Amino acid sequence: MLTELQREREHRRRMDWVHTGLQAFGSLLGAGTVVAYIWVATYFLAHDAATQGAAILGGGTAALVGGFLGKRYGDRR
Repeated sequence: MLTELQREREHRRRMDWVHTGLQAFGSLLGAGTVVAYIWVATYFLAHDAATQGAAILGGGTAALVGGFLGKRYGDRR
């Protein structure tokens, strides 16, 4: 019974690490996406299409942030 409890504890610890790793990966992926939006927006700005670049940057970033906040705070019911 003691070995079963130890295995369960090790399993939970591993699952906590996996959960933390996935959260870090999601944050890095989100930050990379925002950087990509900024890069595309600067491309549009350099080619005299500032309104289209602003729409891409603003809309895409707002959608990304909304998705992250919805996932984070939507599960707390």
